[in-house]
Amino acid sequence: MGFFKEDGTVNDFFKNVEQGASTTVYAALAPELDGYAGEYLEDCAINREINVDKTKYSGLAPHVMDMKAAERL
Repeated sequence: MGFFKEDGTVNDFFKNVEQGASTTVYAALAPELDGYAGEYLEDCAINREINVDKTKYSGLAPHVMDMKAAERL
């Protein structure tokens, strides 16, 4: 998958600058996140989904929640 489609437009998979920054800005400013720490945010929302299907690009990788792997690190 390249950055550009054959017609020269940006591939839909990629985000523009505003879209790319939106979750970081949301995490910093959203009052509804007060009291939260260590959460994984994706597309301006908390995402706790464990992604075992490696064909999609969202959610947490299974090893992220593996405490035995964390202890080894």
